[in-house]
Amino acid sequence: MVTKILGSAYGSTKVGDMFSIKKRKSTVEFDHCQVCFLDFDEDVFVVTMENCTHAMICTDCFENYVKIKVRDKEIMPWLICADEKCKIPVSIPDLLNNISTSHLVDFAHTYLQKTMVRAGNWVECSKDECDFGFLAQMPSSKRRKTCKACGTKQVVRLEAATDKLDDGFQKMVKEGVIRLCPTCKHPAMKDYGMCNIMECGKCGVWWNWKTYATGKSYSSLKNELECMEAFGSLVNFNINSICNSLIPQLLRIY
Repeated sequence: MVTKILGSAYGSTKVGDMFSIKKRKSTVEFDHCQVCFLDFDEDVFVVTMENCTHAMICTDCFENYVKIKVRDKEIMPWLICADEKCKIPVSIPDLLNNISTSHLVDFAHTYLQKTMVRAGNWVECSKDECDFGFLAQMPSSKRRKTCKACGTKQVVRLEAATDKLDDGFQKMVKEGVIRLCPTCKHPAMKDYGMCNIMECGKCGVWWNWKTYATGKSYSSLKNELECMEAFGSLVNFNINSICNSLIPQLLRIY
């Protein structure tokens, strides 16, 4: 079952379409794990990543790496290689061959939950301790259903994000004091002087408070923002320079 879930959800990511991956032997070879520093031998096995061919971590440390990433929910849109300089996704065989069943279940559960929360027609279970929910067919349609995970009976209704806010909140949204996540429409606020890059507290997506652009990490959006700011200042500089040079000529004509 876990294998099917990983294959249909996580495995649907076509790595080759997003990255230029060449199957080759890693240019750097290690004789010991780069995390725990134990020597690789018949008792300490090295994990060779299928997609990027990095071989720098032992099986125990790799399993702990996945466990931490799942705990922190840093697995969207994929789990990346353990090498700090690599951004290539970990493959399904890497997970199946090196992770215990219990940790695979935790990974599959968290990945599916994060994926479903991003769906526009997903309604969470009313019980706070439950991570399950329902797929609603249309807005404003009310149906009484029973959660298959916790057994709680409840009325399920797909609401627009603004329907969940009172008049005061809606006013703050219009004024820009509160802004809605571009992915799941969860409301967020930002203190003056804080960075424009933030992580949604509901779906976990990173987004730009100013432009509403989304990304898989803080660093990727930060780099994009810095490039836009640099490009924008360059354009303004060029336009101002051109205008300043043309004004005297225009004055002579008139």
